[in-house]
Amino acid sequence: MDFKTIISSLDNFKKFIPIILILLTFFILISIVIYARNKRTKKIKEIAESKGYKFTLKSNEIDKRFHLDFLEISFNTRFKNIVEFKQKNHKVLICDYIYSVGRSSRTQTIAIITNFKAPDFNLTIENSRNRLWDKFSNEDIDFEDDELFSYNFRLISEYEKRTRNFFDSSLRQFLLNHKQDYKMKNNNLMIYKYYKVIPFKEFEEYLITLNEIIARFEKDQVELY
Repeated sequence: MDFKTIISSLDNFKKFIPIILILLTFFILISIVIYARNKRTKKIKEIAESKGYKFTLKSNEIDKRFHLDFLEISFNTRFKNIVEFKQKNHKVLICDYIYSVGRSSRTQTIAIITNFKAPDFNLTIENSRNRLWDKFSNEDIDFEDDELFSYNFRLISEYEKRTRNFFDSSLRQFLLNHKQDYKMKNNNLMIYKYYKVIPFKEFEEYLITLNEIIARFEKDQVELY
């Protein structure tokens, strides 16, 4: 092989360097994502099992008691990192809920807690679009004596009087300190944040918060009924 041929080969190779670098970068990024996911799963499993909770890596379905009121189940719905346990007379399920939005998929951590006595309601973190809509509708249940809560949350319910009684001042303050979306239906409660996946470093604290929420909602149901 003469010198000109070597130079020509090197020039041809240089053309592929950007593609090689892109592929290498892509491979490294995918490896990092997979490593992070596996590490999170391992840590959540360790935390769950250390507390005597049931852990399931993944499933295409969960107990119907946990999803009939809340989730749309389709052929490509999946559940991962499923943690189940009992707290007093409540069954608790925590999992990563994976579902489709158009051609893409979304993942968020959800918690479903059964067996409360409370009116059906949908409490979501307020946003600018909802605030604009609420100016032209009477859906949002506002509290005139609690502007901070009304500004931060949108509360919808068919049972306004019972819902107002349920959301007393102490519960409203508690929820301001634990800002998430809450949906109560048929005495079951779902808690989530859109597209929010709980990091493993926050998972143990998340379990503590759920137990606090259970205790707080129990207090209101006793007072209400």
